[in-house]
Amino acid sequence: MPASRILVVDDQLIVRRVLSSLLVAQGYEVDTAEHGEQAMERLLTGAYDAVVTDLIMPVMDGVRLLEWIQSESDLKLPIVVFSGYAMEHNGMSDRLASLNVSAVLTKPLGVSSLADTLGTLISAHA
Repeated sequence: MPASRILVVDDQLIVRRVLSSLLVAQGYEVDTAEHGEQAMERLLTGAYDAVVTDLIMPVMDGVRLLEWIQSESDLKLPIVVFSGYAMEHNGMSDRLASLNVSAVLTKPLGVSSLADTLGTLISAHA
């Protein structure tokens, strides 16, 4: 069985590198994007099993990316928001729920928690 493909979207290079390395070590195939527009390009040209995205990014933020994913009928995949942003701020929890976010994990977080969450979501989505 091929490895599940994950798209990691974060504007911080170190976060993309660390998450990629740790998820690869857990058996995932990982691509990265620096912001929402890059993520859109990758999602249009590649097949992914899940997206892990930050919210606060330049060019196109995570919320706009999530709105776009929701509008694309072919992109029904688990989405994990991985952010240091306080979710209770300005009703963000409700907003993310309306965008069909599968899980919200707060930075910093152990990668095993992220890997476990992805494994559960991808299995349930298959």
